[in-house]
Amino acid sequence: MRIILKNAKIIDRAWQGDDNRYDIAINKGVIEAIEPLLNLKGYQEISSENLHVSIGFFDIGTQIGEPGLEHRENIESISAAAAAGGYTGIAAFPNTDPPIHSKSEIQFIVNNTVHYAIDFHPIGAISKYCKGDDITEMIDMHKNGAIAFSDGKKSIQNSGLMLRALQYSKACDGLIINHPDESFLSLDGQIHEGTASVSLGLEGLPDIAESLGLIRDLELTKYAEGKYCAYNISSKKAVKILKNQKVNENENISSTVNYLNLIFDENDLFDFKVNLKVNPPLRSELDKKALISALKEDFIDAITSGHLPLEEELKKMSFAFASFGATGIETVFSAILTKLNNIIDLDTVVSKLTIGPRKTLGLQIPQIKIGETANLCFFDPDKNWTYSAENCKSRSLNSPFLNFQFKGKVIGIFNKNKLILQ
Repeated sequence: MRIILKNAKIIDRAWQGDDNRYDIAINKGVIEAIEPLLNLKGYQEISSENLHVSIGFFDIGTQIGEPGLEHRENIESISAAAAAGGYTGIAAFPNTDPPIHSKSEIQFIVNNTVHYAIDFHPIGAISKYCKGDDITEMIDMHKNGAIAFSDGKKSIQNSGLMLRALQYSKACDGLIINHPDESFLSLDGQIHEGTASVSLGLEGLPDIAESLGLIRDLELTKYAEGKYCAYNISSKKAVKILKNQKVNENENISSTVNYLNLIFDENDLFDFKVNLKVNPPLRSELDKKALISALKEDFIDAITSGHLPLEEELKKMSFAFASFGATGIETVFSAILTKLNNIIDLDTVVSKLTIGPRKTLGLQIPQIKIGETANLCFFDPDKNWTYSAENCKSRSLNSPFLNFQFKGKVIGIFNKNKLILQ
């Protein structure tokens, strides 16, 4: 396959060139030339009025559905949805049925995704069946392709289990990913404990549950000398705790944030939007501002989609009984560009979607450089489009952005010598 990206602006912190626009030629999956004007015959041209190019986006913690939950999402549909969102790689959480908790499930994911343009990296479960009791064969899963370890959307409550996981993972230089939460404080909470929860008469999810869980995880990580990622922090208190770790230059600690927590806060729940019922919850406006500042200051390493597909009947009910979760992998980039255009610059957004996630997982970071394998996302930050049920690639429609008009659209991706255009 031979293609040329025409008149593209390169957005990449590792790019060693200037801010001029370039034609980028790709031949048999390798970047062949980067010049201001290329006139090559037999190449498919890709253009847009304001074409930009970066390395492909990468998502940590995507819920993929298969095996067992194919009615929500299967490998084919999540591949299409990821490509539509500009992603060339995902690290999949283990909350399938059965969970990804042994080498068999790891091999299933690895073997059944090899032919797709998206790079799939399974995250192995910490506990059997993600129940938080008995530890899994982590080393065995690592040898068969597990990129990291987590119980995914289920926060580890057992401190002894968490400590053993941190200790065992050291044998393979493994990363433990956990959303910090003290569940005995969260209990039956529905939204952030604050103004909205009081006004709406809903049980609250206090931010202290997250901060106490984070303190525990960090202390255990320090004790075990392990590697830990605080997944999708949501509060100002958690940001303050993590800043102290970064100031002390603890390279074994990383963190992520769900894009919805950067865009929305508790005030957006007054009309009971069930597709904004997510966990961790949308917190106060001050929490949102703290997260944005931490992201811009590099105290938060990566932005995630929090992609959690659910069947319609789990969302079409009263708010208190609706399930937590929203799809997001198709809308992360466009939503941030549209909602936070004058708040977070494009370079930061791209870096937190590309370099940050890969660095957190210890993966090689692709380069936009002659002779390098092409792993690219191309987009137009000025292009308007509407996300609808008709153009949704996911099998589930529990998105807060259905029928929303965005400014900023992914044009396509190129990876593993495969081109996918939107």
